[in-house]
Amino acid sequence: MAGNIDSAELNIQHALTIYPDLNTVKNVEEDVIKAHDNSKEIRSIRKERLEVKIKGLRGKVAGKKLVIVGSPDEKEWKEVLRGELALSKMEWITTSYGKAPGSEHISSSIGRNTAAVIVYCFIGHMDSPAAKRKAEQVGVSH
Repeated sequence: MAGNIDSAELNIQHALTIYPDLNTVKNVEEDVIKAHDNSKEIRSIRKERLEVKIKGLRGKVAGKKLVIVGSPDEKEWKEVLRGELALSKMEWITTSYGKAPGSEHISSSIGRNTAAVIVYCFIGHMDSPAAKRKAEQVGVSH
């Protein structure tokens, strides 16, 4: 980000040298600098809000299982998510294009200790209703 600001500042200074009567360019320079300063504050505020949301969600799902359906189980963020939310377990039901896991497999993975079911991608259209029904029966978010 700093590199972009620096190059923008050089471009603005160059433009002012060529066209010194352009006050609007000077205003743009000031706006770019203000935006950069404000973005630091905004990022800080967003980080604080995210931490509050994660803490609230953690309070609701800690000690429960998260079921994720779809795509190969190769996501590096999986364990980070499990740790951040204090989940007891994450079950990833892998799928690939043309190979749905089957509604029985999905349904058997959903129980009362399941915090949520996330359909990531590549789930068969016929399997979705069965998974949704099972989640509703046990009061799980889907």
